[in-house]
Amino acid sequence: QAQKSRKDIYNDALKSFDFSLRNSIFLKNGPLDDASNTTFCNWIHLLHRTLPPMWNIHLMIKAILDNLQTVTQDERILLKVIEPYKSLVPPQWSKSCTHGDRGVSGYTCGLWELFHIMTIGVVEWNRFVNDPSYGIITTHTGSAEILRNYIEHFFECLVC
Repeated sequence: QAQKSRKDIYNDALKSFDFSLRNSIFLKNGPLDDASNTTFCNWIHLLHRTLPPMWNIHLMIKAILDNLQTVTQDERILLKVIEPYKSLVPPQWSKSCTHGDRGVSGYTCGLWELFHIMTIGVVEWNRFVNDPSYGIITTHTGSAEILRNYIEHFFECLVC
């Protein structure tokens, strides 16, 4: 199997992030319940702090953060907020994620890549904000709990 390029890794992670926003956040009608709301808000804040700063995924994340109170109330609002960034999202997952299958078979692969990028970012963020007066330290256990809660509330994967 050929080694995956950095571009493919980031594109697959971005594609899965977008797919999850469109398909996995609102699994029932109405606003997110309190636990899901807290989980989603913590997840978006964690991604904002820990993903590489030059990555264009931050345009979507910033738009969500700027509208955080309303996007958790209605799926249509979330979709409207992220719609302007649709052109940033690759049309499909890489072959190394889909193994040649069509459809959404790359979703799980791309999401795990996003998780991996984020966990590396926790270490990088904490190096960057080594001075406690500069920023908020992101603990490994706190980040792991946010990730666990995200998986519990929003990542449905029967084969995982």
